[in-house]
Amino acid sequence: MVRPVTRIEKIGNALAVPQSLAPDAEDVLGHVLFALKHEDINLTVLAQALPVSVAMKRQERQYLEALQAFSRPARDFWKVRWIDYGQYDFIFQGHETIYRYWDATPSVVLTLKMAQLTLEEELQKETTFLERYDTNYRCLDERFDVRGSDLTQLVMMCLSNSRKISGNRRKQYRYTVPEHVFDYIEEVYRRVM
Repeated sequence: MVRPVTRIEKIGNALAVPQSLAPDAEDVLGHVLFALKHEDINLTVLAQALPVSVAMKRQERQYLEALQAFSRPARDFWKVRWIDYGQYDFIFQGHETIYRYWDATPSVVLTLKMAQLTLEEELQKETTFLERYDTNYRCLDERFDVRGSDLTQLVMMCLSNSRKISGNRRKQYRYTVPEHVFDYIEEVYRRVM
């Protein structure tokens, strides 16, 4: 909270910040960077709350660039000798402050972008998928007496494979699922979509 203080101070459970150091109200990245720098944030909990790994996987080039923004310059401070297959000798020739006071801005910016992407796109896609799955499963379960685990797999396959259950899957389940059920699963998918 912005307070008339001369420096950042912890007052009770709040962090008092002078106006000159506070990020702009509209600057989301500024707030995130400020929070990471000055507040007690459990990054493990944050990472588990937002499954950003899916978004990062789709943006691998940006992820690599963010990692290399620090690692490439830091590599200049290491002498690496190959000894034998899988064995290396590492000698650090720099000052420890490069690891203590490194600029994490590219990594934080990427993490914020991936968190936003996760919130805006990935979680929306997942929610849509689960809603379609629930609707399809419920419709089929009410009409047919098919083992739950088989029905779950078939509905997931149909949703994942754009309305179709492959011939191989039909053969795999032919002894537990009647042929007309496969056709109905695909029909339900077309109606619901």
